[in-house]
Amino acid sequence: MPAMSYPPLYDDTIRRIHEAVGALERRIGLRLGDSRRLLLLSIRSGAAISMPGLMTTFVNVGLNDELVEAFASRPETSWAAWDSYRRFLQSWAMSYGIDRDFFDAIMTEFKSRYGVGQKLDFTSEQMREIAFAYKSRARDHGVVFVDEPFAQVVACMRKVLESWDSAPARVYRQYLGVSEEWGTAVVVQRMVFGNLSRESGSGVTFTNNPLEPHSRQVRLFGDFAVRSQGEDLVGGLVFPWPISEAQRQGSLTYRGTEHSLERDFPDIYQQLLTVARDLVGEREFDPQEIEFTFESPAASDLYILQKRSAVQEQTRDAAYFDTTSPNYGPPVAVGMGVAGGAYSGRVAVTREHIDHLEAEAPDENIVLLRPDTVPEDIGMITRVSGILTARGGTTSHAAVTAKRLGKTAVVECVDLEVSEKTGTVRLAGKDLAVGDWVSIDGRTGNIFLGRIPTTAQPPLPPAR
Repeated sequence: MPAMSYPPLYDDTIRRIHEAVGALERRIGLRLGDSRRLLLLSIRSGAAISMPGLMTTFVNVGLNDELVEAFASRPETSWAAWDSYRRFLQSWAMSYGIDRDFFDAIMTEFKSRYGVGQKLDFTSEQMREIAFAYKSRARDHGVVFVDEPFAQVVACMRKVLESWDSAPARVYRQYLGVSEEWGTAVVVQRMVFGNLSRESGSGVTFTNNPLEPHSRQVRLFGDFAVRSQGEDLVGGLVFPWPISEAQRQGSLTYRGTEHSLERDFPDIYQQLLTVARDLVGEREFDPQEIEFTFESPAASDLYILQKRSAVQEQTRDAAYFDTTSPNYGPPVAVGMGVAGGAYSGRVAVTREHIDHLEAEAPDENIVLLRPDTVPEDIGMITRVSGILTARGGTTSHAAVTAKRLGKTAVVECVDLEVSEKTGTVRLAGKDLAVGDWVSIDGRTGNIFLGRIPTTAQPPLPPAR
């Protein structure tokens, strides 16, 4: 925001932000910084094109040590208050250059200390301890936190605007040929809380399966998680559950789970279905991608956060594996196919691996294997054509980025273990070395060891 150094423009902008926040406060009856009627905000990008995970986003803006104590004083919001503060502190620190791994390590440390497998199993007091550990350790690394809520809003808006020129965002735009001059707006929304209890959650749904042809017939397809906020799904931080029963029953990825939004939260599912049918059927929008949060199982507590046109896969033109090849056999593992068709490539985990493989055999394909992908991985993603991750559902960063960049991707392979630190991989109990061949099917999610030839023709159905 270089122009903001001009005092009259800065003063006018601050006045406009004050007025807009005030209008929001009057509309919903909550106030920024008021412990009795606490308003918290989400502040994110509003670019003309989707920039999946590449722009800075802040959640739960408006919290500080004093306000979170008041928020946590009510038993029904105690856990959510400390979880929300933890998330705000992390989003703030990450905007100042602290890596996500820094906070993942703290979370892992506390899980080990208290014998907890998932963060939703922490007590409120334990979550409070984690939040203050985030804050103190980020401060030790030079992060300065702002306590005054409106000053937080201004600082966050500035950070969102600056993120248009971040290195990952520039790489993404250069790859797609998007003009640097387009810039971004900033969207400021009231926070709602999918992390209140196990009866609340957040998710992303498509109005129909993006791997299928365009259709105005609505068949919800996506991911959700309970006691969560949106970045859990997009960041591939959780193993999500499916939206519909048809999705659960039709995918091996969900083997063993009995959960779906349709089954566990039928009123939320029906209300979401109504919204989707209105958008696609009545208003005649293209197939949509819809982000949502629900604070309880009641339909009235469903909130639509944003929607956009879905990227529809053109998988009819993508390759198929040659099932007559002697290398073709039963898959060693199955994930969730989210983009592209059949693809074989050599294993890489890090940027250095990609450099080595490109120098050794520049004409050979590469598959990037990761626990999940984050925006900082965009430089690696643009250099490969296949992605395989251990976590993340149909709406994770890896899935969305692969679709938009035309990559082949399989996500949420529970039989995959990847260590970023050591650069090692274990797939279905077998150790893989850098440069080994692996084959993935972006339609079915099937994963094979070795290199399998591909063909433009679909395989013939088995003889009866």
